Amino acid sequence: MFCPQERLYSNIEHMMGTVSKDFHEGVTHLVAGEVGSKKYLVAANLGKKIMQAEWIDALLEASASRYSLCAGVRGHVAKCVYSHA
Repeated sequence: MFCPQERLYSNIEHMMGTVSKDFHEGVTHLVAGEVGSKKYLVAANLGKKIMQAEWIDALLEASASRYSLCAGVRGHVAKCVYSHA
């Protein structure tokens, strides 16, 4: 059984994304656990896309029921950083 963090990583990788715990120049999206965290503020300042983990779950669920949506989102979640603090 996956813990929530492992499930999130697995879902991102299933959608052809990559996960990094470190925020670096190549990151395209931040999966934020908390609004206002250090990573959140840096991502916002750099104009990065910021989302909650629930968005990843909803996207994966929607893509499973709609093949065309699934084909359209593969690779969209390119490089995510998971920030749980």
